[in-house]
Amino acid sequence: GGPPREAAVAARLVLAHFDFAALTGRFHDLRQPVLVLWGRDDPTIPYPIGERIAAELPCRRFVPLPAFHRPHQTIPDTVAAEMSRFLRAPAATPDPRLRARGPRFPLAGEPPRPPPSCLSMR
Repeated sequence: GGPPREAAVAARLVLAHFDFAALTGRFHDLRQPVLVLWGRDDPTIPYPIGERIAAELPCRRFVPLPAFHRPHQTIPDTVAAEMSRFLRAPAATPDPRLRARGPRFPLAGEPPRPPPSCLSMR
């Protein structure tokens, strides 16, 4: 096969050997704004993993999307709009739906409030 088959094989190998657990203990140290876009129907890296990763990031905006693994390909306008919104107003606020260790970026539609512990992008 051509490059698409090779890319699929490479992606499977990365996912088979990637140690997500090794990163989890370090996410809470990040103080820069982080936008996490995650497909609710992602069969490659399931949605609960995205929730767990987002819960560890103190300065995040977690946006669940009606998509699979590559929302930038399937719903590019939605992804672009969320990225633009994040870059215009990268502010954080607590989210009672996720157990975060500190302040974070709101889910889509929540009002932004910058926490003192997050670095500014401006």
